[in-house]
Amino acid sequence: MAAKGSASVFVKSTRKPLPPSPSEYWIRLINSQSGICRVMWRRIANPAFVLLVGSLVLAPRSSFGQQDGTEGTRKVLSKIVPAYPELARRTNVHGVVKLDALVAPDGRVKLTEVIGGNPILVQAAVDAVRKWRFEPASQQTKERIELKFNAH
Repeated sequence: MAAKGSASVFVKSTRKPLPPSPSEYWIRLINSQSGICRVMWRRIANPAFVLLVGSLVLAPRSSFGQQDGTEGTRKVLSKIVPAYPELARRTNVHGVVKLDALVAPDGRVKLTEVIGGNPILVQAAVDAVRKWRFEPASQQTKERIELKFNAH
């Protein structure tokens, strides 16, 4: 005797599913990558993550390799005040950035090397110091520079 109503029968297929078309493959890949990018961006945008990674990246290194430069204390003729980074302002970050600047005989800053400081503040300090002008000298010198950033 047959039961009233309908019955469903599921038959498991022994065939393998077809691979996605090339366009479907790329769409899936891009979507999966964009998800990863969103997760990574959330981590990168986190100020604590920026501080942690930046402190690892800015570990002390050798100074200017094989560049000739005597230690000096040349007079600064023109100083550009660094712009306070917006992220530092929002997160109330302050501190000191230490740089070595290789100064050419004509007083232009040729190279800068970060010695230490908060990674959020470093780029603003480097950008400003590269615009500084020192008094001329007979040879290039290496100048140690400390820039203080205060939130107020």
